[in-house]
Amino acid sequence: METMKIKMAWLLTAFMWLSTISINAKTSDIRIKIALSDITDTIMVYPMNNIDKRWGVPLKTLPVKGVAIINMPLSEVTNLFIYGNRKSEDAQTSTMPLNIRVVGMPGEELEISGISTDYRISGSSFYKIYGEAVAQTLFRKDYQQMVKNYQTMHKQGVSQDSLKSYVEVTQKAMTQKKNTAIMNYIRTHPTSEAAILLLNELDIETFFKIDPLIAQTVKEGRLKGIYMSVKESYEKRKQKEEVAKRLTKGVPAPDFTLDDLNGQPFSLNSLRGKYVILDFWGSWCGWCIKGFPDMKTCYNKHKDKMEIVGIDCHDTEKQWKEAVSKHALPWLQVRNTDQTAVDVKYAISGYPTKVIIDSEGKIDRIIVGEDPKFYEYIDQLMSH
Repeated sequence: METMKIKMAWLLTAFMWLSTISINAKTSDIRIKIALSDITDTIMVYPMNNIDKRWGVPLKTLPVKGVAIINMPLSEVTNLFIYGNRKSEDAQTSTMPLNIRVVGMPGEELEISGISTDYRISGSSFYKIYGEAVAQTLFRKDYQQMVKNYQTMHKQGVSQDSLKSYVEVTQKAMTQKKNTAIMNYIRTHPTSEAAILLLNELDIETFFKIDPLIAQTVKEGRLKGIYMSVKESYEKRKQKEEVAKRLTKGVPAPDFTLDDLNGQPFSLNSLRGKYVILDFWGSWCGWCIKGFPDMKTCYNKHKDKMEIVGIDCHDTEKQWKEAVSKHALPWLQVRNTDQTAVDVKYAISGYPTKVIIDSEGKIDRIIVGEDPKFYEYIDQLMSH
């Protein structure tokens, strides 16, 4: 009997030891060194799973003499979002948000240096190669110059239409330059893991041109999760583009059924006979939140003739319900998911997006962004 107890104790100890080895084998720290000269306070690093897009436990640190060191345990390749505050170049604002996204590789060393608007990536061999690829293809200084030009033009009183035109023309030229650079890099480095990480920077047409050139061994390697997520994103965007071509004025609005705040199914067709505004939003969308006061004014003014349906996107159920309660949104609320994919049915490419549907259930107008002209149009429409 005593011998049996000793054997059981030994087996239990061995099992626990093997379990520890298994866990340690799956988890490995990434060492992150952030040395940005314009950081002002605490830095937060948030990991996000590539498959279900869930946030992991964030780590934070206060830079010492301008350098922050973070050791983050990772069990898989993970998207890392680095947040904080940086010194502003605008004399009217002391600080601006720091927002850097980078891929976290277990067991590697990542160094981010320079200034936050034009930072350099280096570290272990993986990050050195990736940093060189980024320097050759992304042209962050071009973007910063566009922002400065925009601010100067705005101060000079340039009209909104002219500012919008400048941004559209400049961004188009920047996109073409970036696409060409990335295509050249991938053609000459088809077996580089950095090629996978650059794919997310392309427009839809260029992605499907260049994707076949990347070696299958790289696609099936340790960045497989990243690659599959990026590919799925482009396929969905392509689908939205095709849908957008059909969503013109006078076309029947695609019907859908989504659960409301009480878990009850709501169907768009149930509102036939009234004007309906579909408001695609999310708790994470700053412009969506900024627009709520004007939306409330509009709703209170015209709720006898129209209905607003808020369609939450890319939130958990908890985040959605908390946001509705926090902002006291009085109109109908439903939640979209990857499975219901109402955002694809309506080709939503930006947030907020408002879809105006007439009393016959046909699309009247689609407006992307928070635009005062939307409310002017609703006032005009409801006056008839």
